[in-house]
Amino acid sequence: PSNALQIVPSAAFATIINASTMYNPSYYKFFVMENAGNGDDNCALEARWVDTCTGGSPTLASGPIPALVSLPTASSASVTISSSAPCNTGAICSITRSTDPATNVGRRTSTQLLVTVTFPGQSPIMFTNDPRTLYTVVSGTDLITVSSTGLVTPKAGTTFGAAVIRVTFPTFSRAASVSANITVRVDGVTGVSWTPSPYPAYPGSTSVTKTTLSKIHCTTAYQRAVVAATVTLSDGTTSDVSTNGALAVSSDATSVVPTPTKIGSTFVLQPTAAGTANVEFSFGAGISQSRTITVTDTSATVTALTWATSFW
Repeated sequence: PSNALQIVPSAAFATIINASTMYNPSYYKFFVMENAGNGDDNCALEARWVDTCTGGSPTLASGPIPALVSLPTASSASVTISSSAPCNTGAICSITRSTDPATNVGRRTSTQLLVTVTFPGQSPIMFTNDPRTLYTVVSGTDLITVSSTGLVTPKAGTTFGAAVIRVTFPTFSRAASVSANITVRVDGVTGVSWTPSPYPAYPGSTSVTKTTLSKIHCTTAYQRAVVAATVTLSDGTTSDVSTNGALAVSSDATSVVPTPTKIGSTFVLQPTAAGTANVEFSFGAGISQSRTITVTDTSATVTALTWATSFW
């Protein structure tokens, strides 16, 4: 009466099968783990007659029980972008090269894929780092590379566009029939544009382009202009870079329009003499726009004066 029968996985398959006994000593449940590396093999169980009075040791007798475990075929696979490396600017993930000024407007230089495989009746199983997962760039091979663990990085070059990555499991017989695709873009800054508007601002002033700055009536001062700058990326998106630290400026006639400096966080054109100056704003090598600013001694007449009282 102190002896009991145990049925357990053999040592070779201990990581593949989990066994649990119920209160009825004649009833055992066995759970086969889906992510077992050799789960398609013949899994040997072992029957043991043990002395329960001594905690199951010693084993009085034992013998193997061959068991054929038939596991289901995968029903689907999925590949997504890791939330720890977000790169979505819309429906499609977009990354950029480390040398591109797009890094200054938040574009990442890599992204991480997440791969799962789903079997009938089970929750998705992570396969991102599984050696049986194969990453293949099926289009845009000149744009990106994908590591064996799903890290996507751009290739060196100057071209932009979309690449398609396919995930398959050719060496895993139970998932060989499923696959998943994802599109990743490589983008960069293609242009910068800037607009000078009246400064100080007033209601509606941002819709006025001010390339001619006049002397203010009855003064020796000239009108000023604040700069709003925008970059365009190869995927068609734009980004306001008016206050971005990577925005640079130069003037070819500093005696007319000194190299603009910032008032607060934005550049302001502050002329000192009549004439013309080509003012250029740039955002990275080769990405620039120049405008001709005309400064005239012809007076701008004051047509209205407003005032406000502040309390503090």
